Amino acid sequence: MEGIIQVVVIFFVLGAISIWVNKNLPKWTGKAGERRVQKEIEKLEKLKPNQYKVFHDLYIPKAGGYSQIDHIVVSEF
Repeated sequence: MEGIIQVVVIFFVLGAISIWVNKNLPKWTGKAGERRVQKEIEKLEKLKPNQYKVFHDLYIPKAGGYSQIDHIVVSEF
């Protein structure tokens, strides 16, 4: 009887962890992607600092709220 209770508890804990990871995974991968892009943009800025203007995390007004733009690079090119 004690073994069955342990198995049920283990399945419950694993299920809860799985639900939590699946809920948060898109947010984690999105943030990782944003960081990767920002690092690449920073490399570009270091190569030619006077030719590029970079903006991160801009909020643009729209009907009913705002839209976020992660990165904008402005250049004469």
